[in-house]
Amino acid sequence: MLNLYRRHRGACPKAGTRSQDCTSKPKCPIHFEGIDGTGKRHNPQSLQDPASGSGVRDWNRAVEVIREMELPRPVAAPTCSVRPGWCWDVSRLSRNSRGRPRWRK
Repeated sequence: MLNLYRRHRGACPKAGTRSQDCTSKPKCPIHFEGIDGTGKRHNPQSLQDPASGSGVRDWNRAVEVIREMELPRPVAAPTCSVRPGWCWDVSRLSRNSRGRPRWRK
């Protein structure tokens, strides 16, 4: 579960507190923390809008972004079933002038 809050700036009357409401214009930026849908832990950080790439200040938009982040997503399983470290990364494999496989660095 991800938690939303506003980190109030120095010019805001609620500076130094973490709350949902803000009386200043423009509104203080929204931050989040918690565990997302894949089980990854997020330390407190600013919420960025994936559509625009800028910080979110609208509470309703922040709730929409967080809902998307909280959706459960399957964790990608490793493609190697033999042993860890024995898998070949075929994306690094190329062919030399004679057609033999060669590993790129």
